Amino acid sequence: MQPLTGISITIMFLTILLIAEARSSRIWIRIAKPFASSGFIIAAIGFGAMDSLYGQLIFIALLFSFAGDLLLIPKSKKIFIAGIMSFSLAHIAFAAAFIMPGVSIAAVVIGTVIVAGIFIIIGRWLSPHLPANMRTPVRSYLVIIGAMASIATGCAFGEGPATVLIGAALFVVSDIAVARNRFVSPGFVNKIWGLPLYYSAQLILASTVGQV
Repeated sequence: MQPLTGISITIMFLTILLIAEARSSRIWIRIAKPFASSGFIIAAIGFGAMDSLYGQLIFIALLFSFAGDLLLIPKSKKIFIAGIMSFSLAHIAFAAAFIMPGVSIAAVVIGTVIVAGIFIIIGRWLSPHLPANMRTPVRSYLVIIGAMASIATGCAFGEGPATVLIGAALFVVSDIAVARNRFVSPGFVNKIWGLPLYYSAQLILASTVGQV
């Protein structure tokens, strides 16, 4: 299986998904999103995800991301929390994978300081908008994705591919769009930039399995 197949599936259904979001078509959102997300899983297999422990961990992370995408489709708060948990597990798997090639400890420390500063700002921005029952899940998620981004920094400046950091960074930025849409100011404007960044991040991270 060629990775281009998965990439093409993601691009095609991401386009349909964005049109569906613009038109608030819940039916087409439910159809397009699973297919768009299946594309990065297919791409990972095409890039050789099954050929190494690194690739297998990335594949597991992508599966948790796929599950998270499905869980974020409904409007239910309980299901949304389950989606946060699924993405948290995805980031833990990503972080475990990034350690495999060898990390620069100095880069991890520097990345942690930078990420902590950014996430403190994000946390203060979100805090007034979070319902009481969402504060712990969201704050826990911020810690986990922050740790993933810090380890990605160490990987990129260590023995891993530089694209790991690009993918992680795009993932973090795309999550800001999700948070803004869910808690601060819902609207299509969040989807028009958040979704392309998210799917770009997943495809970039999927492509790294062929570089380690």
